[in-house]
Amino acid sequence: MAERRPKVGLLMLGAKWFWETKMMDQTLVERIKSDVAMIEQALSKDLDLVSSELVTTEEQGRAAAARFAEENVDLLLFCSVIWSEDQPALAVLREVGHLPLVYWCYTPCAKLPSEMTVPDLIRWSGPVGAQQTGGAIRRFNMDLGFVVGSLDDRNVIKEICEYAEAAKLVRDLKNFKIGLLPSHYDVMTNTFVDEFALMSRIGPVVRYVSVAELLSTTNEVKESGLDMFVNELRRRYEVVNISERGMSQAARVSLGLARLVDRLGLDALSISDCNEELHKVLGCRPCLYDGAIREKGVIVGMEGDLLCLTGQIMLSRLMKSPAMFTEIFTFDLAENILLLGHAGMHDPSLAKNDSQIKLTPDYEYPNEESGVWMSFAAREGPVTLLSIVSRQDSFGLVVARGEALPSNNKLQGYPHILVKPGAPVRDFLQTASKAGATQHWAIIHGDAVGKLVKLADFLKLERIIVG
Repeated sequence: MAERRPKVGLLMLGAKWFWETKMMDQTLVERIKSDVAMIEQALSKDLDLVSSELVTTEEQGRAAAARFAEENVDLLLFCSVIWSEDQPALAVLREVGHLPLVYWCYTPCAKLPSEMTVPDLIRWSGPVGAQQTGGAIRRFNMDLGFVVGSLDDRNVIKEICEYAEAAKLVRDLKNFKIGLLPSHYDVMTNTFVDEFALMSRIGPVVRYVSVAELLSTTNEVKESGLDMFVNELRRRYEVVNISERGMSQAARVSLGLARLVDRLGLDALSISDCNEELHKVLGCRPCLYDGAIREKGVIVGMEGDLLCLTGQIMLSRLMKSPAMFTEIFTFDLAENILLLGHAGMHDPSLAKNDSQIKLTPDYEYPNEESGVWMSFAAREGPVTLLSIVSRQDSFGLVVARGEALPSNNKLQGYPHILVKPGAPVRDFLQTASKAGATQHWAIIHGDAVGKLVKLADFLKLERIIVG
């Protein structure tokens, strides 16, 4: 099922004073109507738009607010098409001011006319309203994003859409259900998190999942489905030193995990993959990625780290592609590179192609016949790294840009990624450590920094940009 588009309530404002003083002739009125239509048309291409048309009175503002509430919009977008008075905008905020808000400081064109008439000045007067009403909103101790420019500038619509995606994610996170199988990892206390604080400040609800529940769904896997999955794995990937029995059990456990996620209605799952009970009862940890998990959009993280998993959720939803659960294994100061990776279940689409992926024994549990990894290096290209830090009374995002480099078989076995960070490795590690980042990082291909900053602002989270 296709993911819904962000729903934006567009409040377009103009001052009734222009009409009352007879400054608006019919030609100017028609031009402004045309500007309004062009704004709606431009935004409707990428957004589910709920438009107020042009609002000049408090009564119209309250009517717009009622419609925004009825339509359950994700984001309020205020746009002074021409100079506007404060009261209509404040009337909207009194009704739906709890929603994320962006003010568009708009002009009809990027370039001013060579000589401006009074009607021209009226048509270009939107920035006065944006600064005026934006300042009033700030005095209410309300936060707002601020976008500057005209429809001529492609980055304006892009930035508005990024705000809208961030606002949508703020709402979606409140409905996210995370599974923790079976608990946090005791020896990694820096990954512990107050689950109520996670729910109240960011949104996801945590549901503990027992090993017994996974055993139950694993035992329900039918032989026909198991054979099909094993044959598909052997067809797509090179298999290295794995017995038939070991492959079969590894596949069964992974299918059982997919079945369990579906039964519990989970949106994401953190596996404490070194848990002794998990290995004793099932004989391995689930590492073989089942395509049904990707089709349902379920995100998987490791070592019971709910914060890194939440980071994966943020990145995956903002960029509409899979994020990788990693830790910083080591570094090379001379080459200025970080070697990151992690055992466990990873989306194979992170690799360049199927030929880069091997099914190998679980090198951390060599005595487990059914321990099977999907071993690969993530493909090269620009990446974004994210660590969510937990403080006593808040959360923060530590964000960095980097470049994933060709691995050239740098590391045996482990799913991994070789990254040249935007800052020198020494500076990166010092800054991240001082900010409270752990060893775990969510990584995604592409530049997600701007989107993460907008999300952090809406969630009122501290953000630290490294490099």
